[in-house]
Amino acid sequence: MSSNITINIDGASFKKFVSVIGLALLLAVLVYIFFYSFRYAVSEYYFIRAAQASPADASQALAEAQKAYTLFPTGNYLRLESSIAMNQLATAISAQQAAQKNGKSSSADSTKLQNLLEQSITLANTAAKTYPHDINNWLNVAQIYQDILPLVKDQNTALENIVYALQQASALEPTNVTIINNIGRAYISLANLSQTSAADKTADTNLAIQSFKKSLTLKGDLPDTFYYLGSTYYNEKQADLAKQNLEQAIALDPANTAYYYALGNVFQSQGNNTSALAAFNKALSLDPSNSAIKQAISDLNNSASPSATSHSSSGK
Repeated sequence: MSSNITINIDGASFKKFVSVIGLALLLAVLVYIFFYSFRYAVSEYYFIRAAQASPADASQALAEAQKAYTLFPTGNYLRLESSIAMNQLATAISAQQAAQKNGKSSSADSTKLQNLLEQSITLANTAAKTYPHDINNWLNVAQIYQDILPLVKDQNTALENIVYALQQASALEPTNVTIINNIGRAYISLANLSQTSAADKTADTNLAIQSFKKSLTLKGDLPDTFYYLGSTYYNEKQADLAKQNLEQAIALDPANTAYYYALGNVFQSQGNNTSALAAFNKALSLDPSNSAIKQAISDLNNSASPSATSHSSSGK
């Protein structure tokens, strides 16, 4: 035995049914848009509060930024131009270092700063992962690790993170010579760490030189690049190459104290004390209060004085 069930829906009923479904879908879309917009608006409110936080209160800035991210995870809430994590954290670090210097630092202060460091790094890395194509996020990560370098025991890891973040930024903007130079400088810092092996020092130094040379191929009239390259060659005891690059830096920027001071060191390493003294005196004329330059001049004058020579001879 079989039975047939027939459902008859007239045209008016069908249109009414479609209208109800359409209205329900429209309402759902409107609710979603409202909810989405509301969360975005509130997260922006927290982001603005973070940006307007007192420079002395890094914890408030970071807490507000975290609220913004929690409400709207796909928002780019660590934009470099706002400088939230970077400036607030730098302020906290400066305050902590000043307190330590004056003997007023407490374990509670250290714990608070450590928490701020961890918050800042977490937020910066999260922003970079959320928006990996935003160069500012990678620059922000690099800057935060740079700021915390004086405070961390594992400087090697911090510097490796700086290099990685800068490399990501450079991949997004391959012709930015400032980023390329900063990569080279980070490699130099890695090479100068006491725990770095001889082989790694050589490798890091070569990577630094490659970075500076790459920068010069992109922009050959940037004096700082010649200065970085010259200083690297000086540290590697390649005085002629150091002198060549430092003189090029001076030709492009003849009013830079650091360039003359570095050149003076190169001349002194070659035993050319006359040229070294001339370079140091030029540096001092540009920066008369610089104690390091004054000391360098004093040391040179003492080494050339008759009494120094006599003392040296009598000591044989």
